[in-house]
Amino acid sequence: MEIDKQGNAAIAFRLDPASGVPPYQQLVRQVEGALRLGYLAPGDQLPNLDVVPLRNLHALRRKLVRWLADAEEAGLDDESVSALISSARHESRSSKRMTS
Repeated sequence: MEIDKQGNAAIAFRLDPASGVPPYQQLVRQVEGALRLGYLAPGDQLPNLDVVPLRNLHALRRKLVRWLADAEEAGLDDESVSALISSARHESRSSKRMTS
């Protein structure tokens, strides 16, 4: 649970690709949990996604594919890649919070 700039509770959805549970079911379970705990009420609207321009996505994907090839060449397996990405995301979010 996170708090937005207006002081309201905001749900931070989290998807675990390694869980074996389809992403849509993970989201459904999180929404149901938020309803049960009172973080959401029937009729509340979920946040809309920000749209990233397609050309930006293509450029980022190309860089990611090259990075993944480098990681594989360095001997990282899928679990190691996931752990490294998760660690980097955490570090990036932490540094972003510190500068805010």
